[in-house]
Amino acid sequence: MSKKQPGNDKQAPETSNSRTPTPQDFTPKAIERALSRYALGHWSLKYSVALLLGALVGGGLLGMTELAFFAIVGTLGASCISWVLNRYIRAGNFEHRYVAKLKTALEQATERKLSDLKKNLSEWGYPRGAEQLEQFRKKFTRLVDVLDDKVNPAEITFARFFGFAQQVMLAGIDNLAAALSAIKSISEIDENYIRKRLKEIGFKKGNLSDAVNEEKAVLEKSLTKKEEQLAKVEQLMLENEKALALLDETTVAIANADLAKGEAQVDLESAMDMLSEITERSKEYSIK
Repeated sequence: MSKKQPGNDKQAPETSNSRTPTPQDFTPKAIERALSRYALGHWSLKYSVALLLGALVGGGLLGMTELAFFAIVGTLGASCISWVLNRYIRAGNFEHRYVAKLKTALEQATERKLSDLKKNLSEWGYPRGAEQLEQFRKKFTRLVDVLDDKVNPAEITFARFFGFAQQVMLAGIDNLAAALSAIKSISEIDENYIRKRLKEIGFKKGNLSDAVNEEKAVLEKSLTKKEEQLAKVEQLMLENEKALALLDETTVAIANADLAKGEAQVDLESAMDMLSEITERSKEYSIK
């Protein structure tokens, strides 16, 4: 990020470039914290505080002259004006730019992961995963269309909702990628061969040699590992089905929100909480 130059009022909102935004980044509290950081870090406040400290030091060394007094009062006033201007008066403008930046970062992360996943699904021929991915795309698009009918796309609520819905889709992509990775890890475990070999060992009469017992243990361990990975795949796919169902539920909630009533915003916030909850649950499971 380039340094802010005096006279440039288009300082970029402070967001993290080291990670993909999370649902918490879109909450009002997170936006408020970002706004405070922005106001405190604005070049006008930094310069005003620096000049104020210089005036105080100068007044202390040279005596509190009339010039030093007005310098202190002036720089103190400039600091206050900078804080009020950037923290309150320009708050709306900052919030829109901040959320828009989060939204862009999410879109870029989703596009990268989506491209990689589509390629892997095609190479490995996993139709169930491809179908589920298409469901995420369709339901996400429908939710955004319904939201567009209810909320002005220029409003911060629209951008926040878009970000939350995008997070659900991103979590779904991550789960599908994890499921595909699990499938890859056991692709060379030939269950038919293992069961056939275990059956042959079972037919052996008398005491088994140490080598045969060890072979049996290794084969059984391979079967167990395959079963564990397949169970993980099923759980990941189940989490995604829950997320898809929640996208449907959220879309209906948005459609039923009565914007003519005061509780409409409460309804929208509740819907966003639903999206946030399923995203966090999906992510928590995918990293296990």
